[in-house]
Amino acid sequence: MTKVKDILKKYCKKKGLRLEQDKEDSSMMHLPISTTNFTYQGRAIFNEEDGWFGFYSTISLSFRKNQQEKLLELTNRVNWEVNLGNILLNVEEKFLVYCTSIPYQCISKDGEIFKTIIDGNVYAIDHFYPAYLLVSFGDKSAEEALNGLLEFHYEDEIEESKKQLPN
Repeated sequence: MTKVKDILKKYCKKKGLRLEQDKEDSSMMHLPISTTNFTYQGRAIFNEEDGWFGFYSTISLSFRKNQQEKLLELTNRVNWEVNLGNILLNVEEKFLVYCTSIPYQCISKDGEIFKTIIDGNVYAIDHFYPAYLLVSFGDKSAEEALNGLLEFHYEDEIEESKKQLPN
């Protein structure tokens, strides 16, 4: 059977993604991901013993100590909304992590599942990160921040719809 690590390497090469072997841990590879708004550090973890693949996307998050409880509440609420993976908040080192894992047996030789995993991780952080900023710097509650996401992500569509309403 083709090793999962080789399948991921082939997939990343095909997609033009730069995958790098960790110098200290042979079970980990790094995948820097840049999008329009953010740069993420992706980490692929290969658990050969249990036959599981994990992918972690991390992004830094600055916040004041008095915001920690509200950010943890937001994290719990976000995790109720996501279908694939979950978000973790590292309060000591101040970063968000989106985690996804699947058993090796679910990974076919074409590696197309990696599109779902990598894109899903990036989408989740990209989508929810503004809510974390609203709590961190906008003094919003977790509920207010999540409610504000729709307006944030669909602001142009909302404005266009308002123009079409009768006066």
